[in-house]
Amino acid sequence: MKKTKQWDRWIYPLTKEADSAFCSLVAAELRSHGVYSDYMSELVHAGEFRKIVELKVPKDLDLTDYRGSTLIQALYSKNSDLDLGFNPLKAAVEAAIAAELQCGRVNEYFGQTCPYGGVAMAISLARRKIRYVLGKVPTLDSLRFHFGPGASTSIKRADACFENKLDAPIVCSEEMLPVIDEVLKEFPLWVRQKSGRQLFSELPHWGTEKSSFNVVVDTAKLIFVEKNAKTHRPICVEPLLNGFMQLGIGKYLKERLRVRAKQDLGDQTRNQTLAWSASMTGNLATIDLSSASDTLAFSVVFDLLPEEWVDLLASFRTGHMNYGGREYELEKFSSMGNGYTFELESLIFWALSSACTQLSGEDQDLVSVYGDDIIVPVKAVDLLMATLTWCGFNLNREKSFWTGKFRESCGADWLDGDTVRPIFKKTRLSPQWLAVFHNWAWWRGYSGLCAIAKSFIPRDLQLFGPPGYGDGHLLGPWDTTHLPRHERRRGYEGCRFDTFRETPRVVETNPEVAALTGIYDLYANPTDWWECGGSRTPGITPGTTCVERHSIYTFAKRVARW
Repeated sequence: MKKTKQWDRWIYPLTKEADSAFCSLVAAELRSHGVYSDYMSELVHAGEFRKIVELKVPKDLDLTDYRGSTLIQALYSKNSDLDLGFNPLKAAVEAAIAAELQCGRVNEYFGQTCPYGGVAMAISLARRKIRYVLGKVPTLDSLRFHFGPGASTSIKRADACFENKLDAPIVCSEEMLPVIDEVLKEFPLWVRQKSGRQLFSELPHWGTEKSSFNVVVDTAKLIFVEKNAKTHRPICVEPLLNGFMQLGIGKYLKERLRVRAKQDLGDQTRNQTLAWSASMTGNLATIDLSSASDTLAFSVVFDLLPEEWVDLLASFRTGHMNYGGREYELEKFSSMGNGYTFELESLIFWALSSACTQLSGEDQDLVSVYGDDIIVPVKAVDLLMATLTWCGFNLNREKSFWTGKFRESCGADWLDGDTVRPIFKKTRLSPQWLAVFHNWAWWRGYSGLCAIAKSFIPRDLQLFGPPGYGDGHLLGPWDTTHLPRHERRRGYEGCRFDTFRETPRVVETNPEVAALTGIYDLYANPTDWWECGGSRTPGITPGTTCVERHSIYTFAKRVARW
């Protein structure tokens, strides 16, 4: 393993001039793919980048032309490094306000006004399906709570490792205060550490020690992260203890959906496969919603879920958020950033979709849901759209398809059975992204695009190797490194190749919580803990410190040239 500063150039961005030249060369290479690709290429050379982003590529193009056109558009549509004259923050703030206003309107009428017959029947049937999936409310000691990799209101993302979260002050929302005693009884060692007592002396009873440290009350914090060139994505950063508890509930909901509804939220393959089939047969629709998490109104959850489940979920939600120094009461039940939002919205969308499919006389086994990516039989679309609209959700008509030969779901785009998903350029070029682009093009036989990508990567960073080992090297013909004599004598018959690997960022943690972090790791990840021998590198946070040139032993055969 070679660990020197020179390899850090693998992740460093190139110049803006190189970035612009690369996009121009790719567009020129693709102009021969068809009439529309040629038109898009002309827009690139004319500098009409905003027009490229705003264009809607027709879905009735032939396969080659569609692939070329969408790839050119993908170079700009999510590129945060390019100023296209949009104001993404303003657009995101306006969308967040509109979503809250819509949730407010839904909260006023939902459950108070009766919708027309078909929708009313679908909602009633969905309630029964949700009750069946959820079952009885679990006790706290039966749930497996854990920290996520992201930030909390008291821990920045750059410091977001579970060691620092265990060491940070315990922060919760006002909604959790009525159950805080019950919650902290589940974690006596954490309570003892926060009380400044010895960890393994006589274990405390929470009722006798609850005044020995303070629980901080806080609201969620609204932030915006980059999504595409037009808008940002709103996220509510949760208080530390709320996020911890929410993830445990979300994990339980995910398992209930897998067992009772046959919806595996840990695998997108089923949605992608059904979308592929639907692009050829046309019997299924792929539905996508706009701002689904932000339009999940409180009254919808209150009406659809059993009362005892609403009480559980409401106890760990954050009902207020802070933005720009002002506090706002939320009309939505939970936002993106809440640890159980994804599972909760998946449950509700599955129940509504399954109910509409059943009422339409179609096969419920064809329903598949992953968040707001919904697949239903085409005959159920009209009733489902009416039901979702009544519940306050907005159909994303640009990404929903039930006619023609195009389908899209869970990051897979299909045109009459052929994959047409482009690769998106989200930031300025770096050798690392160029390698990803090169390998994407290599698998699709675009030798011209491979040559362009390779020409922008410095010579000493051009490592070649076989597929199946990530994108730390370029796919293609590679020179095998002969094994040293002592390895050959020991029976090794393979070979080695070099690849780049990022070293995760590690921050310094408080050694006083070392024993507590070991106990937490065993509690939250019992299977992983035993598999890795109980040994982990402490303080791993999002980000990279350096790049290593790593040697890998393999039996893979040499990749043939084109």
